[in-house]
Amino acid sequence: MPSSSSLFKLSASAAFKTLLVLTVFSHLSSHFTAFAQDEPEPVPEPPDQELPEGWTALGCYTDTAAPRTLGAQVSVHAAMTIERCIATCDAADYKYAGLEFGNCDSVIQLPGALVDDTECAMTCNGDATQTCGGPSRLNIFDSGRPAPETVQTLEVDTGVWNYDGCYTDTAAGRTLSFGINIPGGATVESCTAACSASSSGPFPLSGVENRNECWCGEALGEAAEQVDDTACRGVCTADHSQFCGHSNRIAVYSFTPSAEPPIAVCNTPSVANFTLVAEYKEPAEEGPASVNLKVLAVEMASNVVWTIISACSNCCSEWPALSMQNSVIFPHSQVVGTQIMSSTRPRAGESPAFVASVPAFPGFQAFCSVTDETDPEGSPSRLAFGGVTDSFALCTNNSANARVDLVYKPRANHPHYSLEECAEVDVKLITE
Repeated sequence: MPSSSSLFKLSASAAFKTLLVLTVFSHLSSHFTAFAQDEPEPVPEPPDQELPEGWTALGCYTDTAAPRTLGAQVSVHAAMTIERCIATCDAADYKYAGLEFGNCDSVIQLPGALVDDTECAMTCNGDATQTCGGPSRLNIFDSGRPAPETVQTLEVDTGVWNYDGCYTDTAAGRTLSFGINIPGGATVESCTAACSASSSGPFPLSGVENRNECWCGEALGEAAEQVDDTACRGVCTADHSQFCGHSNRIAVYSFTPSAEPPIAVCNTPSVANFTLVAEYKEPAEEGPASVNLKVLAVEMASNVVWTIISACSNCCSEWPALSMQNSVIFPHSQVVGTQIMSSTRPRAGESPAFVASVPAFPGFQAFCSVTDETDPEGSPSRLAFGGVTDSFALCTNNSANARVDLVYKPRANHPHYSLEECAEVDVKLITE
């Protein structure tokens, strides 16, 4: 039988073991608790973002490197935010803005697809309370602008251009063999006009590709294959309301001439040397009956100069005279004698414009001189566009120090002038 001292030793020993077990358990328990507390907490839902007027959030979309879901323009900024991205795309007149980077486009390109919002959980560098997409994911926002369209038909004075479909194209085997430079990027209107006006043509086929290229040809190349129209949904750089093919994809148009020639309204499509004068249809009581017009430079970039027609009396011009050849107007520079500047297609609501570029733009054919039977005998001929002479006005340009510019078919709600301040004019060609 153990002694009392032995019992005490056994009890003490048991107590020590019990205390040791409890201490180890408590220590392990605290480690398990600490481990559980180290688990990442769920990402809180971002607060509702107040967007610029007219813009709405569409959700999270997949993105690929080629093609980009929004790929017309990509802007990278070290402090990107939703506001900065939308402002960039809005200023460039795109329908959509997207964040993974700063993506703009007017169409959601395939194979982009809507996914769960939780896949766009990357915080914006410029504002940690906002999300800027995720790996291969885009937060997309919509401006509400109309979606771009494929131009199906384009009527001109001599016939109709019809959309024939979307075709493959490669540098090694061109679908249309003759390329034409369109300063600022091609549109269906400018490309078909250039193919018609080319000294190497006129061509019966025209095509727009890669958002800004213009191609012409007599027939499709042997390697051309027609593909689905969705492959040509690249938004035109120069006009975001229409599509201009895509990378290695060309939207082809064919020309069908009119059954009957257009009614002859023009005296001549060619005039050797002239200046322009605007005669007011309703002159102000104490104002002049007419004003001289001049060609003014409004934009210069690398190898490109854009000009318009203006009545600015104190503005300098290096193009004192013009000529017209085959319905294309050419301003002549007294500074750069070798410069070739030619007329572009006037757009309703805008000033008739000209461009000098390298290589040279062949010009848009639609101008001519017309003799109006209501004018007194011996009066100068009138300038006509598309056979029409009564579509011009002088408007005060509020964005250019109240400069008075010539405008073709002025329209309401224009950002640079008020329709109420436009005065209708006849534009006369002075050849003496």
